[in-house]
Amino acid sequence: MNKSHLEGEIRHWRTAGHPTDIDRETEFDAKSCIFGNAKKRRRVLEEFGKRSSIHGTAYVCLNRKKASWFTKVFYRILFMLSLILMVLNVVCLLKEKLTRESTYINNINKDIQLGLDEDPKYFPVYPKITICREPSYKTDFNSSYLHLVEYAFLALGFPFSVLPPAEVSHLIRIALHKMTNETLEHDAVRMLEHLTKIEKKYNDTKDNDKNFDIRQFIFNHSVECEDFFYNCNVMVFSIKCCDVFRPVLTSLGQCYSLMEPKDIVEVVNKSPFDASFVMDLVSPPNIEKATEKGFIVFLDDPLNVIIDEKRIRGQRALPGLVTTIKSELIRFQRSALYTAWHGGTTHCPKMPKGVMIKDDPERFSLHGCAAFYIAQMLIKTCGCKWILTKGPRSFTLNCG
Repeated sequence: MNKSHLEGEIRHWRTAGHPTDIDRETEFDAKSCIFGNAKKRRRVLEEFGKRSSIHGTAYVCLNRKKASWFTKVFYRILFMLSLILMVLNVVCLLKEKLTRESTYINNINKDIQLGLDEDPKYFPVYPKITICREPSYKTDFNSSYLHLVEYAFLALGFPFSVLPPAEVSHLIRIALHKMTNETLEHDAVRMLEHLTKIEKKYNDTKDNDKNFDIRQFIFNHSVECEDFFYNCNVMVFSIKCCDVFRPVLTSLGQCYSLMEPKDIVEVVNKSPFDASFVMDLVSPPNIEKATEKGFIVFLDDPLNVIIDEKRIRGQRALPGLVTTIKSELIRFQRSALYTAWHGGTTHCPKMPKGVMIKDDPERFSLHGCAAFYIAQMLIKTCGCKWILTKGPRSFTLNCG
């Protein structure tokens, strides 16, 4: 049988689907490569590495004898670095899971410190919990003296939170009357007469006392801390409310802001659970006025804003009801926390003389300018003076 005839028979045999001895030998060679023949296994891996599209396989599967020492060292270092990074990542995840403080809180604390260093004047301090009472002044006076106290509290500024909405509306109409000679309604006329009478009494009281200071007068007639709080608890521990709250003067009156006592911070940090802070407040007495009663709880500093907008940001707490306020500290961009509020203009338009603050005009927007302008008109109407002036960190009042 010649060679060509043999090759034709083999092709015919393969076409029929029968394996040949050559195929069996090839199959056996592949198995022996996998199951024990190191040389053939290495050769198969090298061929796979050269033809594979997997990144780096061609280098890993190179013959060690043909690979340069630099390639061997490079890939060994790369492998060790990958292993070390993986181990470090696992350790960091476990540490973050087991530790009490979150990395987000730590980042916020670092950003706050950085902001305080860069712009301490306008960077807010967090957390800031401030509670304001309505009304913030004492009410156990006779009717005549109570009117005097209310008049003094008008010096806290717009929107005159000591007055009910109807009386504030009368003030606006009186201000418009002085500017446009608009006819006043009967209730507004009575309001004007009442303000004139109280203004005279207030001036007499001030003239009779050479050391009279309206700021101190407001502090003396505000609700004291012992009459403001009933009880305070951190988790299951009872604390003295007046040891952790300090009085602050805002346009809502004298409020109380939570300080950051070390004892509370230590208890919260050591606790494996979420720490709750409970305050029991003494309900304000009912007085014969349509004034809003209760408390407003702020999670920021109400000293920074003196217009009525801050009431919207506060959480209302009504007397006789249990109010639960849960807050979650969320990380924002640091610049958004302390950058000044720039509006559509950098200069207040048509502001009365003496109202414009010369050293920092760019800190006001059109909204703020309008609020100051209206407040200035109302101040002239009621004859009172603002005691809030620009403080070191916020826009607060100081007695003049």
